[in-house]
Amino acid sequence: MPIIYFIRHAEPNYEEKNDYKRGLVEIGKKAAMKLTETFSDLEIEEFYSSPFLRAVQTIQPLADSKKKKIKLMNDFCERKSAGYHIPELDFKGYAQRQWEDFNYKYEGGECLMDVQRRYTLGVQKILRGAFDHEEVYVVGCHITGLCAYLNQFGIINSYQEFVEVRDCKPWVVMVKYEGIKYQDALILGTTL
Repeated sequence: MPIIYFIRHAEPNYEEKNDYKRGLVEIGKKAAMKLTETFSDLEIEEFYSSPFLRAVQTIQPLADSKKKKIKLMNDFCERKSAGYHIPELDFKGYAQRQWEDFNYKYEGGECLMDVQRRYTLGVQKILRGAFDHEEVYVVGCHITGLCAYLNQFGIINSYQEFVEVRDCKPWVVMVKYEGIKYQDALILGTTL
């Protein structure tokens, strides 16, 4: 029974306007280091991450402690909101609308259904060779994608539930699979 620990990135530096290059602030780096303690007794087969810097930096200390490399996967990228930056004042309404209609998107962006499918494909790629093994994997990711992915299993079912976890950084969810099929999930949260 393979297991994936999805780790939503720690606190990023919002002063960096380039979303792709936005790394962690000091408190985020400390939280990333704490993950090495939390997972110290766990054997981890492989590490995967969104290529966005904050996701990589969150799981890098843990990967280093296990002497493993991180494989970057675009499947776990941040959701593309639009072909332009959405002002912060407009973003709340946009996010709520997306949770009310999983097919809603701005031109040039992704709807939550697109993101859910992308995450699902990423998981399937990871688990293809793990059908009969009890291997453990770590995926560095983003909150919108992770919540959209979990939604198909009856976890995070509304905008309100999304809001309740949106500011949890990092946020850890353990998902168990039977082959490549979802079996169970446990939200470990941020108190690690």
